[in-house]
Parts: sequence; structure tokens; C-alpha cells
Amino acid sequence: MPIVTFYDQEKDVYEIVDGFHRYSVLLKMKVSEVPVSVINKPIEQRMMSTIRHNKAKGTHQLKLVSNIFNKLLEKVPMPDIAEGIGAEAEEVVIYRKGAVLAEEFKNLKHSNSWERNPDDRIIYSKPKSDEYEDY
Repeated sequence: MPIVTFYDQEKDVYEIVDGFHRYSVLLKMKVSEVPVSVINKPIEQRMMSTIRHNKAKGTHQLKLVSNIFNKLLEKVPMPDIAEGIGAEAEEVVIYRKGAVLAEEFKNLKHSNSWERNPDDRIIYSKPKSDEYEDY
């Protein structure tokens, strides 16, 4: 997939809209040519493009996406953002509240469905009630 960029005429540089991690890896691999796609959209549409690309890949961090989303809210009405990123109402609420939730829960200890024993083997915990049986 090409690296999605925007050409900033004032700075005379290409800014990466999507594909920063791919670009970083390709640089480390010393690849001399990288496929690039150039879009010519305002910053708000580029931000929505970033969210859409990450959603499509299924690899996005809620806090980072929420930060982008909240910056968008300063310039674009929520219904327009929802339409621009292809989101349902519930997803919009998650993005809107995500940064706050991530911050509130970051220091809480969560239970795992597995434990590590001293031999460094993973042991999967069974439910404590008898309502689940192995078949």
C-alpha cells in the first residue's frame, strides 16, 4: 500500500497522512523507492482520512484517535465528522470519550484470563462457576 501524503507548498515538503510506520520500516531497511499517493485536501479532511485508514486496518489506538477526533470537533460539527469517517453514533461517542476513559483507566490493574507460573508457562484460567463446561 502506498504511503498517503499531502504536499505542503509553503514548507515544500510532503507530510505523511497515513503510513508513517511503514515509511519508518522502509527507511530502516534502506529501501530507495517508496510508493506514495498524494492527496490535496484541507487538514480536517486529512485528519478524517487518517481515522478512516486506521479503522480500515483495524489498528488504531483509542487515545490517539480520540485526540485527533477532539481536535476535529473544534472545527467540524460532530455529524459531519461521523459521516466523514464512516462511523455510527456509538462509535462517535467512543471516540469523543475515549481519551478521557483511557486516562481514567490507565493505572487500574485488570484481571487476566491467563496467568504466568514460575516456569514461565502460560496457564489459562477456567471460569470460577460451573456454568461453563468443557465439551
